[in-house]
Amino acid sequence: LLHSSKKTYRLVVMKLFFYTLLLILLQDTTAKVIHLTRVKSLHEFSRIELHLELRTEAARVGRKFASNSADRIEETDSHNLAYYGPITIGTPPQLFQVVYDTGSSSLWVSGVNCVSDDCGPKRYNSDDSSSYTEDGKDFNIEYGLGSVSGYFAVDNVGLGDVIVKQQLFGVGVKVAHNSHATSGIQGLGYGDDGVLPTFLNAVKQGLLEPVFGIWTGSVEGKDGAEVSFGQLDTSRYSGELSCSPLVSTEYYQVEMTGVGPTECQKERCTAIIDSGTSLVYGPGENIRAINQIIGAVQTADGYVIENCEIDELPDIAFRFSGTRELKIPASIYTINQLEDGSCLSGFQAQDDMGQFDWLIGDLIHRAFYVAYFVGEKKVCFADAIHSTISYSSRVDF
Repeated sequence: LLHSSKKTYRLVVMKLFFYTLLLILLQDTTAKVIHLTRVKSLHEFSRIELHLELRTEAARVGRKFASNSADRIEETDSHNLAYYGPITIGTPPQLFQVVYDTGSSSLWVSGVNCVSDDCGPKRYNSDDSSSYTEDGKDFNIEYGLGSVSGYFAVDNVGLGDVIVKQQLFGVGVKVAHNSHATSGIQGLGYGDDGVLPTFLNAVKQGLLEPVFGIWTGSVEGKDGAEVSFGQLDTSRYSGELSCSPLVSTEYYQVEMTGVGPTECQKERCTAIIDSGTSLVYGPGENIRAINQIIGAVQTADGYVIENCEIDELPDIAFRFSGTRELKIPASIYTINQLEDGSCLSGFQAQDDMGQFDWLIGDLIHRAFYVAYFVGEKKVCFADAIHSTISYSSRVDF
């Protein structure tokens, strides 16, 4: 009897150990939610400020995608229209605010020896980290209207409470054209330059499933946003996901069959889904047709709707291969309504963008919950559950 009791006890202990281990493993691969903040809502700019910001963005878009550079960190910069959130580096963890960007793949932050005015509020110090490993290779990136240069380093990186061991990242010594609210960029793309991106490294280490979702708190972008790693947050959207397969993993690039009244006029048109860009950019002919039906005219500020009656403007439908029509209302694609009743259109022309035709920015993320199935190589959309907001935000010149 005593021997039988010992065997039973051992069996119970082994079962408890097994179930405890299983629970830990399951917890390690559940969703990790990062809360994001917008540097500044589009609706909070004066017309002059917004004009300058969007001209900067348009110039950046034109230059970054006309280049065939292999290092895709150049495809975004931390400007005043971006969403940013926390990340930690080192042991003990050093906290940084970085832009989370689907249009790039690498991680960089400003270093303690950064000598520029645009280094940001926090700087990485390898001397304060016991998990730091020296790499020593030069880190040098040219992008649209600025640059980042410094050196590569290896350290532990935290996405929420997920700790990615020995992640290679860039340490900026000279930083130009970075937002003063952030200290770097966390790219969420696949990467093609031999550097395994942070998120994919977390997947490789068995910490997360290969999927993440982006949700914005309101259509105005005023209530921040969230990125959920490893699992979609089903409380943030309603209905079924509508998915489009990637045609390339150089970017989150999908086939686009049409926008609004326009259709693809060649064998195949493609679009990049980019959380690091604010508006929608496309071929001039198509953009003119879209703006014509919403009553927008071209000015020095871009396309402007002079009599911006939001309730009377039509929805504009996006058509990607494999998805239902994704309709964006005027409350999202009109920007910065002024006291004179005018507002800016969210559709702007950009003809020379290299190997794709459309760049779909933050407008799509504010209209829909966007799910990035990295392992299955597809992007999916569902109706976002937004906060209750008012569209009456107005500013003066």
